[in-house]
Amino acid sequence: MDLRDRLPSVGVGTTTGRPRRVGRPRKEDAKDTRAVLLAAALDLFVEKGYAATSVRMIARAAGLSDAGLYGHFAGKRAIYDELLASAGPGAVGQVIAELFPDPQATPDDPERFLRGCVARMIEFFEEPAARKFSRLLLREEIADNPGVVNEMISQGTRTLGPIFSRWAGRGLLSPRVRARLLAGELDGRELAWQLLSPLVFIRLTYLHGPDDLHDEGRRRAASHLELFLDAAVRG
Repeated sequence: MDLRDRLPSVGVGTTTGRPRRVGRPRKEDAKDTRAVLLAAALDLFVEKGYAATSVRMIARAAGLSDAGLYGHFAGKRAIYDELLASAGPGAVGQVIAELFPDPQATPDDPERFLRGCVARMIEFFEEPAARKFSRLLLREEIADNPGVVNEMISQGTRTLGPIFSRWAGRGLLSPRVRARLLAGELDGRELAWQLLSPLVFIRLTYLHGPDDLHDEGRRRAASHLELFLDAAVRG
């Protein structure tokens, strides 16, 4: 599934072309209604915090009754968990899977593939819902669960690490990095971590605020990518 389908892109108070009644939505409207609920909850979580946001507040912001909300989600935590799944720790791995859906295959051109990965990650991190969720992570999740940042990186390393190892076997990485990988001194997941961890830092530091910070974030991401390619691919 494309990441754009997973993120709540419908703003609070908007409709999708059909009027919504208070109460349980019709079956054919279920996907749209879930998106509206997710968008409403995300806005409220960012504005008021998770603890201060109630099920009733989310339902009212989405134009539903409490019962209408429960027709789609078991409760507030279920909504938060779906937001976390779509824009939190799994997002980096999803971006890679979106670009390269066959995990057993190996891209022929590492530099081209990595440029595409980084460009899509930055594009995703700058989407409105992802920006809001970054603010929510900083406000709610990281303070209580600092491991969530490492999990954001690890999701990507599990996908990208084996690709680095296969590139080494095919002689597509720099001689020094290839030799270390083949000798077991360096693991493909560790190499992927070196690529991804600064990008997650850039997401949480630059890509959720004003546009001038976004410009700086994109500049830093581009600089990091060039340094990584010089060290790991071009040699």
